[in-house]
Amino acid sequence: MRIIFAFISILIFFSNPALAEQLKFVQVTDVHLSFSDSSSKGRDLEKSEQVLKSTIESINKLPDINFVVFSGDNIDVAGEESLIEFCKIVKTLNKPYYIGIGNHDVFSSSLNKTDYFKIVKEYNKNQKSAEPEYYFLPNKDFVVIFMDGVIQMIPGAHGCYNENDLEWLDETLTKFKDRKAIIVQHFPLVEPTENKSHKLRRPEEYRNLLTDHKNIVAIVSGHYHCPKVTQQDGIYHISSPALVQAPYEYRVIEIDYDRNSLFQENPQFEIKTEIIPIEPQAPIQTN
Repeated sequence: MRIIFAFISILIFFSNPALAEQLKFVQVTDVHLSFSDSSSKGRDLEKSEQVLKSTIESINKLPDINFVVFSGDNIDVAGEESLIEFCKIVKTLNKPYYIGIGNHDVFSSSLNKTDYFKIVKEYNKNQKSAEPEYYFLPNKDFVVIFMDGVIQMIPGAHGCYNENDLEWLDETLTKFKDRKAIIVQHFPLVEPTENKSHKLRRPEEYRNLLTDHKNIVAIVSGHYHCPKVTQQDGIYHISSPALVQAPYEYRVIEIDYDRNSLFQENPQFEIKTEIIPIEPQAPIQTN
């Protein structure tokens, strides 16, 4: 199978050709797992199950991956049955993995956030928290923070990080001020492309909070089904493509850094990303 790599290298500050430490992880977003035999809005829902299985097989072959994050819209229609099937498939990963939510994942009348994460925690031994907002420590230098932003009561494509969300984020970033932070969320703070139906509500409050914290390296998101990397105020906003749409892609993010300089005025580190397309294998037919 021929794999074509789209490569983006972002040089933040690089003078040492042999940076000693590395954090390397995979982001999968907008899986939209569905058992429908149709497509909608460019989503190949009828292929979503096999694409996800092929993606897991692909990730399992990658070397030196510290963890995998799923940044929301894991299922297409909120429901316990679809979520359980998603959890069963991703459980075959041979890397630690962590799950966030998007606007397609939960809805108050069918599957709420509490029940969603009870199921996720049941299937994923690494998911210590049953809350939609949580963090984990992948190594001694970084903290990975999952934000929520889903408006559960009103279905729609707009996200909103409310006062409680931002207060929790502020407390978490302060608690881990001696670590570099990676934030994973479904709704991007910086749009990769303009889309009025997807715009974040009240983004100014979030942006104002970020100015108080100098330890944020990147905000990793999905939702727009669009690959783009943007720098704003020293933070890299990494938006990734949807797994449910051809060419069915996920992203590998690698951070190489010099630990001795990480919290100095001019830290030495390099971020590289690869977009990896998937060629879904047709399921084997049995008689």
